[in-house]
Amino acid sequence: MDRGGGGSRRAAFLVLRLNEPHREYVTLKHDGRAIQALVVLPKVKNKASIVILVHEIFDLSDWAKTMADELADEGYIVVAPDLLSGYGPNGGGYNEFADQDARVEAVSSLDPAGVLADLDAAVDFGMNLPAANGKVAVVGFSWVVGNPSGSPRTART
Repeated sequence: MDRGGGGSRRAAFLVLRLNEPHREYVTLKHDGRAIQALVVLPKVKNKASIVILVHEIFDLSDWAKTMADELADEGYIVVAPDLLSGYGPNGGGYNEFADQDARVEAVSSLDPAGVLADLDAAVDFGMNLPAANGKVAVVGFSWVVGNPSGSPRTART
């Protein structure tokens, strides 16, 4: 017996939960460096294209994680590396910084070559997933990784 309408809301919540993409954290390794990455797999039967999601200057925030979920809902495999991995207090990542100002400062001081190497590792990881179809795109928000000439760059794709 439904006392107050909670039963139908609970049932709707369970249906939504069953239809959500699979989300997990993985460790990507390259050149002696280990970085954490959020991986979101879509609920599709066919192989899927990969989106490397470069987090905004504020870090791998809840907003960026929601964006990863939304891209997976559209059928993409999403790899969102924490580019602050290892740079936080005690060798942690974005969640180890004291506040948003500290994260923004840390992101602003990242070495562009190191960021590109991290993104290359994310591309390699995604391309080697059995569910990947071999197509990849790199997208990002609110900051650009530049090269010495000042032109925007992305990971090799």
